Amino acid sequence: MKRITLFIGLIIYITLGFSQTDKFNVAQTRVAPQLLNYQGYITDTMRIPITANLDMDFAIYDQATGGNLFWSETQTNVPIEQGIFHVLLGNATSIPDSVFSLGNARWLQLVVAGETMLPRTRITAVGYAYSSTYSDTAEYARNISGSGDGDWIISGDHMYSGVSGNVGIGISAPQTKLDLKGDVAFNFGTYTALDGDNNDIDLGSYVTVKISGPTNNYRITGISGGVDGRMIILYNNTDKDMLLRHDDANSQAGNRIYCCEEGQYSVKSYGAVILMYDGATGYWLTIIPKQS
Repeated sequence: MKRITLFIGLIIYITLGFSQTDKFNVAQTRVAPQLLNYQGYITDTMRIPITANLDMDFAIYDQATGGNLFWSETQTNVPIEQGIFHVLLGNATSIPDSVFSLGNARWLQLVVAGETMLPRTRITAVGYAYSSTYSDTAEYARNISGSGDGDWIISGDHMYSGVSGNVGIGISAPQTKLDLKGDVAFNFGTYTALDGDNNDIDLGSYVTVKISGPTNNYRITGISGGVDGRMIILYNNTDKDMLLRHDDANSQAGNRIYCCEEGQYSVKSYGAVILMYDGATGYWLTIIPKQS
């Protein structure tokens, strides 16, 4: 029914329980954090991120399959927004520090709405910060969570790279500001168009949009939400022609499409077109050759 990708894993959530006077006596006093921050990404079988509130069961074992159960809890109505969710493990049932004894591997099992997600996720070294010397001092943990190492900077609702070089995903020696090696999946949405003119249509924040609805050839005269450099893919999910109108006054200036001198750009049935917004001119530009 659903599939899950765990993209962040386990991160210490700072809830150290000893006083400031203990920070220089870490060898004698080790009080483990009781919560772990856990984040994941859920899609359906079509790889569409889901939005829902679902019950989740979490359990920690000492084997990838079978094995001994060391801890478990259930969290109900976990909110999932566009596939992304996060929970605090231990929020319902505290995690004993004995779960993460050094030298013993642990695996996390997740059950979503009664469906077990396999394989289990191995808890890597971060989870064992329960027993690390550094995480035994609240001062050190506070510095880590507050400032980080400067690689990524959070500003309000935005996050950006704090390094002067390039960012690589799936590649160790990036050659451009963003160098990606591997598959890319874009979120997509749907839009129900009308027969005739469709003016200033709002496609939200989607990259790929399936357009359906018309029973005759239909026209798109403009798209709202243009930001310089934004790219969108329009998929004509009908057996009719989708006509992109060139600089059509039925849409507001700043939303119009600049495609061709002939007056319109024809996207045949079940075809697609890529548009890019040019902030300097205020037009959506077609960036693939016209279909024959």
